[in-house]
Amino acid sequence: MSWSDSNSFEFSSLVQQNIFMWWQWLEKNRGERAQFRRCRNLTEVVFMSSYHKFRESLVSLGYNNEEGLALIAVLIAYFKFNEKFNVKDLSGKAFGEIMASKVKPDRPLVSSLRFCQLLKKETREALLSEIRRILAVVGKNPECLMSCLAGAYAWSDEARKAWAYDYYASPKED
Repeated sequence: MSWSDSNSFEFSSLVQQNIFMWWQWLEKNRGERAQFRRCRNLTEVVFMSSYHKFRESLVSLGYNNEEGLALIAVLIAYFKFNEKFNVKDLSGKAFGEIMASKVKPDRPLVSSLRFCQLLKKETREALLSEIRRILAVVGKNPECLMSCLAGAYAWSDEARKAWAYDYYASPKED
């Protein structure tokens, strides 16, 4: 995982390809996707045998943060799959930028109060429930999939700062 010029964490192209294949697999296996969505915590994710297939594909690439892997495995299930998308389309926008998108000229999709609450989450366990709520608001836009997953996987002060830079730097519409 690397830090990019746009203040966001990024996965390598090989990791992005594995994530994309997992996303496709979940679309074809909707029962599994539903089970992931029903997981109340990251421990329940780890109990699912299909999670371990995803996990192994990323551990073999050097990604071994167990909580981070469980978190991104379940978050992927919340993004709306679109067959027209390819792996490059999933990095189109930063998660912070999507949250700051304007619903009305003076109102972002995710209020600054809710955004600050998100950034205050100390654990990935707490982050899971907050991101679920936010994805319900932002519409599960797959353009920010990689940005969301990379920040969640790396959840740290640096990841929080990256999301904050993207949120507050997004263009303000008049």
